[in-house]
Amino acid sequence: MLAALLSQPIVFGCSWAELIGVFLGLPTIVGAVLALRKYLQCQHPQCRSLGLHPLGHLRLCGLHHPRVPDGGVTVEHIAETGDRLGR
Repeated sequence: MLAALLSQPIVFGCSWAELIGVFLGLPTIVGAVLALRKYLQCQHPQCRSLGLHPLGHLRLCGLHHPRVPDGGVTVEHIAETGDRLGR
């Protein structure tokens, strides 16, 4: 089966639709990957870690925010931290 597949001539197409698809599709995919990376990145300046702990619209990493619980931040956690800081 593989020999029959490899013995066929390889045909490359070069149509305008393929070129437009490459020039529009590739930047779209790269832009989507970069936007997703930016969305998942820690909110601390100069930090390239993935933020695995959501806090509202922010994402926090365990390196800069080590006291974030595994289940995420809750209202009780914020109140407890505020009480501990005297606020």
